[in-house]
Amino acid sequence: MQKNYSVQWGEFMIIKTIITLILLTAIRIFAVPLPKSLNIGNLYGMISSAFLIFYINFQSFIKSISFLNIACTLVFYCIIAFTFLGGIFSLMMLKQIKTKPKNCRCCIVLGCKVIENRPSRMLRKRLDKAVEYLNENPQAVCIVSGGQGRDEMRTEAEVMREYLIKNGISESRILCETKSTSTFENFAFSKKLFGEHFNQPIAVITDGYHQYRASLIAKMQGISTCSLSSFTEPLFLPTYWVREWFGIVFLKIRRLLGGGF
Repeated sequence: MQKNYSVQWGEFMIIKTIITLILLTAIRIFAVPLPKSLNIGNLYGMISSAFLIFYINFQSFIKSISFLNIACTLVFYCIIAFTFLGGIFSLMMLKQIKTKPKNCRCCIVLGCKVIENRPSRMLRKRLDKAVEYLNENPQAVCIVSGGQGRDEMRTEAEVMREYLIKNGISESRILCETKSTSTFENFAFSKKLFGEHFNQPIAVITDGYHQYRASLIAKMQGISTCSLSSFTEPLFLPTYWVREWFGIVFLKIRRLLGGGF
């Protein structure tokens, strides 16, 4: 009996060690965008992983303090519940990524940060996808949508337009929307300016993790979309993927409460 107990205890310690190592790896992965980018995605990833390490390895201490035990147990189940919900969102996100365009005559590139007079690396990937699609579909036009952020010298749309022209896309095929500051405004302002192009499905060019929420926002405005997903660097993907979970929750809450944007 004693020997069997020792074996079980040893197996338990091995499992606990493996889980701890996985969580430590998760912290390192979510810390990749630092210090340039700290957002709710990597913040949640790092804090929840650190908490789970504490919760798993210090059970005796936690249970010795009644209030701490209640608080930690509550936080633990909240993390499990939100992660499960995130798993459901992830399935929806993956499904949306697979909705490829079929003879779309118009694509829209959703804006992203620009650095001085050039697109950021993430925005450049979106624009490269637009160039690829426009070259394959000579009759298609492209809407570049994005205003000017507080830390940007020019509007995102202007920088995107110049990038497309430099990469061989005719100026006559590029339409600019320069006022938007959110995904909702990307669609709303573009539809207002170029409404004739929204009478048929629009190919949305953005990162794959953003496609599902973008499709929900477009649908709220009566716009039918399909997905053209740009490449997201693998080391940055977990942070932005988890951040998108929060974006989806926020969107659904706003819709439930009937809030505006």
